[in-house]
Amino acid sequence: MATTKLVSRRSLLKAGALAGGLALATGCAAAGTPQVIEKVVEKEVTVIPKEREAKVTVIWRNNPNEKRSMEDAFGIYKQIRPNVTVEYLVVPSGNEGEQKLLSLFAGGTPPEIFASVFTAGLVDYFYRDMVTDFVPYIERDQYDQSDFEDVALETFRFGDKQVGMPRGGVCTCLFLNLDLFDAAGIEIPPSSCEDDSWTWDTMVEMAKALTLDTDGDGRLDQYGLVFGNFNHNQFPMLWGTSAFLPEQFQYGIAQGHNFLDETVIASFQAGADLIWKDQVAPSREATEALAALGAGGVFMSGRIAMYASIAGPSMVRDAKFNWGMAAFPRGGPGIQQRIMTWTGPLCMGWGCAEPEEGWNLIKFFVGVDGQKLIAPYAVIGTSRKSLREWWAQQYKTDPERLLEVEQLGYAHGLETPNVRTVGWPEVTQIVGSGFDPLWLGEKTAEECVYEFAPALEARLQELYAANVEKARSTFPGYTG
Repeated sequence: MATTKLVSRRSLLKAGALAGGLALATGCAAAGTPQVIEKVVEKEVTVIPKEREAKVTVIWRNNPNEKRSMEDAFGIYKQIRPNVTVEYLVVPSGNEGEQKLLSLFAGGTPPEIFASVFTAGLVDYFYRDMVTDFVPYIERDQYDQSDFEDVALETFRFGDKQVGMPRGGVCTCLFLNLDLFDAAGIEIPPSSCEDDSWTWDTMVEMAKALTLDTDGDGRLDQYGLVFGNFNHNQFPMLWGTSAFLPEQFQYGIAQGHNFLDETVIASFQAGADLIWKDQVAPSREATEALAALGAGGVFMSGRIAMYASIAGPSMVRDAKFNWGMAAFPRGGPGIQQRIMTWTGPLCMGWGCAEPEEGWNLIKFFVGVDGQKLIAPYAVIGTSRKSLREWWAQQYKTDPERLLEVEQLGYAHGLETPNVRTVGWPEVTQIVGSGFDPLWLGEKTAEECVYEFAPALEARLQELYAANVEKARSTFPGYTG
């Protein structure tokens, strides 16, 4: 038997991640798969040679932080299961990455591991029969999922199938430039989305006080707020409603939408008013100019006081200013807003060559120690409840505030519609282009919605007709 020493490139492993990770590999190995680790003594692993070599393919977007942390994790995993080689395909984000993923399936070589990190949502992969159902593996191995956030598991379940394992999750929140708040002598917003005093109007007034012409040239160069149109639903959610129907989230298909609702329209108009009426947010042109001032986007320019984001704190870990987090506001007093959650899956390609090894690697990634390797650098953090406090300690900000923002955000969370909308790339194209004149200050929200609503409804009905039979066979009691 050969002996291999574990060597990590990340200091966080020195805190005990290795020992737990090895225990996970031995205790949770798939039934029928030979044990790889016989014993662990002072970070030395005695390895039983495997009868055959195996290759596992992982395809992922080209995010530098995620790429680096995942490569480190693969290095550790190689020492745990030396017979397994990971082919790590790093491809561009967006449509180019989506096409590469689809080409693997079309060519008969589906990857063992992938995720909805390109353009399509998880439900698209489910309806196309691209994903493996994990329920047989979970039941066979008696895999305990009680530590995962409930919304994460609900997001990945379709009928009696579970087609994703939770690799991470965050909720939308406000990132704060604490230096700008200190300079203005303004108290930072609450970290609780249950605070009834924290409303949209209060946020706008605060943003006005933080919007300045700092050099006296007659042009604004510091803005109080940037608030994005997250997947076309976060504005309505702050007013306690949704632009998408409940059946969209439950089944992935619906014959209509809710964009014509008066409250929904008013919520989008409030978002555009930040730019053109309240003048506390930069225009698209000004946003691009500010983003060019520093790497990492407009918030990293140091000229934005409050920045609404659907990404986790890894986005700002390299900021050159002091930063913090706050909750999204209520649309008005007495409204319990919903907070958009973004929960990322790890999927296994249906028909992949090495499903057992793919399952083993996924268990490593979603396990406590795998999460300690990738969560601090991932765009979406962790979905493990037991790691929330630890995760909050990984960033240069107040961990108690970060923790409250995340925990209450999940408590009042609703998953982003792209995960549960069949044909999302087409849906978001119709809505996104339809709202363009609003963000450019050319039309009102009402004018935009009434123009694109018929095309959106028609496409939703086409997607419904094409997928209703699969929905009927998937969801007990669903008649359509």
